[in-house]
Amino acid sequence: MKIIDAHVHLVQCIAGTGAGGELRSCGQGRGMYADGSTCQLLPAEWNTDQATPERILQVMNENGVERAVLLQGGYLGFQNLYSWQAQQKWPERFLAAGAYDPCSRNRDGIVRQRRPSSTTMPCGYSGESDGAAKRPWRRLQNLRRLAAGPGRFPCKNASLFS
Repeated sequence: MKIIDAHVHLVQCIAGTGAGGELRSCGQGRGMYADGSTCQLLPAEWNTDQATPERILQVMNENGVERAVLLQGGYLGFQNLYSWQAQQKWPERFLAAGAYDPCSRNRDGIVRQRRPSSTTMPCGYSGESDGAAKRPWRRLQNLRRLAAGPGRFPCKNASLFS
């Protein structure tokens, strides 16, 4: 049976926001909020403030994980380009999801830029050019295709992907 990790974060640099305000790296995979509180974001034994695609692939291989969905958001900082580049380099291993701040002043321009329309997308999506970014069910179909690969994808709750 294939194992897919449906929630993975690549981290090129820690630069996000959370309940304590601005979040920045303070070394060895830890983050410090603007209010002074700290938290461990990455395994301390990694001794780094990055979760590179190569490191994630190593962890995936060690644990028998065939594919991973790369997610992101404001907590660790948006990593759109970094995730998309990983998907381009290892398309059989990664599916990247793009994100943006809907409160951005130029959110319509960001959406136009992020919408998949060519092979030179600035952020990761499935590569579909049929408006997949507008329809969540389409993204689920793309995930199903990623999971299925050339064979059949065994899933206890297949209705999630229908």
